[in-house]
Amino acid sequence: MPLEDTFILEGLLQGPLPRGSDAAAELQSLAEQGAGKNIPLSLQIDGGQFSLLADEKEHDTRAFQPLTMSVAIQQSLEAVLRLLTPPERMQVFSTLRSREFRAGCELQTLYQIVPPGLVSVQTREIAASVQARAKPWSRRERLVFGAGAAGILGLVIAVSTFFVDYRSLFGRTLTNIRGTSLEELKV
Repeated sequence: MPLEDTFILEGLLQGPLPRGSDAAAELQSLAEQGAGKNIPLSLQIDGGQFSLLADEKEHDTRAFQPLTMSVAIQQSLEAVLRLLTPPERMQVFSTLRSREFRAGCELQTLYQIVPPGLVSVQTREIAASVQARAKPWSRRERLVFGAGAAGILGLVIAVSTFFVDYRSLFGRTLTNIRGTSLEELKV
């Protein structure tokens, strides 16, 4: 069951490599920074074609705020298309789709490239069973947990003193670490 406030991006964006000596570097930069929007994409270049592939893992949608996830992806695709000339944009093909999970629903979005090389976004919402996120611990809960853990650790150490001679154990360890000095050597 998917987790609330997450998304999965699937598919690819494929097109001709932009003209210019630094086009591949610009595409690589866009892919590495998630097209500037934390979008999980990887770049593959094959001859004169590029492919931006989605990694199809579950990711957090809260990284996109204040934008919605679909708007952030649309802006990223538009950034890639701006690297291309208008005739090259007409050759771009997209099978990218996203599934965003919210409380009780799933938003399915398709990102198409339509003439004259623009991004078209189509979204539908369907009912879905989505697991709610765990509530983060408050400061007081973290403090109580830390105090309890420290208390249990102290109790374990106190009881273990009946079974372990810590003074000689630490003395031997310190001697092994420090080594033997010339004054302590006896023949």
